[in-house]
Amino acid sequence: MAKVEADFNQELALALKDGFTADEVAKAKKTWLDERAQQRTEVGSVAELLSSRERWDRTLLFDAKLEAAVAALTPQQVNDAFKRHIDPTDISIVKAATSKSPAPSNNPPLRRDNPASAPCRRVSHLTVPVLARHPGEAA
Repeated sequence: MAKVEADFNQELALALKDGFTADEVAKAKKTWLDERAQQRTEVGSVAELLSSRERWDRTLLFDAKLEAAVAALTPQQVNDAFKRHIDPTDISIVKAATSKSPAPSNNPPLRRDNPASAPCRRVSHLTVPVLARHPGEAA
């Protein structure tokens, strides 16, 4: 874990100091734009996109303008924005691991390989599987 964190911090420092190259920016823009175009070839993604645009009272013209703006970005603009908005002191690194021997429990284990078998809670318009039980919570 320590090496991953050190490598992340080193890459972040280099990006803030030297910025991204024109080639890196061009590849990132192409990848993002290609991904968006690919998503529009999938029926489910198009339905989700149209639903989202309707919800926020936008049309697909919004997407066209956004993609044109991203395509027009220069490496200097990207680097300036990155330096303006990324502060290493504001980044939280969260580390998690499983214990080697879990504490005994009277509750049957949740089947993490099948989140549909987990109890669910309704949160706004999303249904979220609950993979951890709280004390006193029914199974």
